[in-house]
Amino acid sequence: MWMADVAAWAQQFRVYAIDVIGDAGLSAPSRPPFESDAHALWLDDVMQGLSLQGASFIGISNGGWLAMDYALRRPERVESLVVLCPGGVVRARNLLIKALPLLLFGSWGARKVKEMVLGRTRADAPESHRHFAEFIALIFQHLRPRTKRHPIFTDHQLRRMTMPLLAIVGGQDVVFDSASIQRRFESILPHAEMRYIPQAGHFIPGQTQAILEFLLTNALLRGTILRET
Repeated sequence: MWMADVAAWAQQFRVYAIDVIGDAGLSAPSRPPFESDAHALWLDDVMQGLSLQGASFIGISNGGWLAMDYALRRPERVESLVVLCPGGVVRARNLLIKALPLLLFGSWGARKVKEMVLGRTRADAPESHRHFAEFIALIFQHLRPRTKRHPIFTDHQLRRMTMPLLAIVGGQDVVFDSASIQRRFESILPHAEMRYIPQAGHFIPGQTQAILEFLLTNALLRGTILRET
């Protein structure tokens, strides 16, 4: 998911790309329930294993929900937060009604679901984008879709996210109503930076530099940016 971004971000930061427990469906015997603190406890173990007291968290979709959930439960460990089309802010559209029948048609159906969520790969797309699309298609072939929706964060919970926050959403998102996400963030979290990209869908490429600048600004304010020695 973050192959291109990590190459740029790692020039300034130590970057860990964490495989979320239970995804893409077979990396754990069962998926922790969203309503519990199981994901936070798992991330506690990850942080301990990496010897980290705090970090900036970046997540997309389900990863965005997970990052926000952790920010609520462990605010002292989340130095800054970046979420792209995050779950838990507004109710998700019922995409499974369209996706599940398609998944019965093997690789063709998996490709159609991928195009529905991520959009089609343009013929003139860079080679790196095509490789990424092919890899995502492989994941979709063996995906066990989640059937439970994310709990919606209350206004009170969102107001408790006082750390620097960047939210990026796409106007063509078929999973979430991005305009509603934008309105909710702007009304409840006035300190948050908001990027609304009308032509983007649920997958929002081309945000590497914007996220890097956000991370650099907040790292410099904290005095925690890594430097070569």
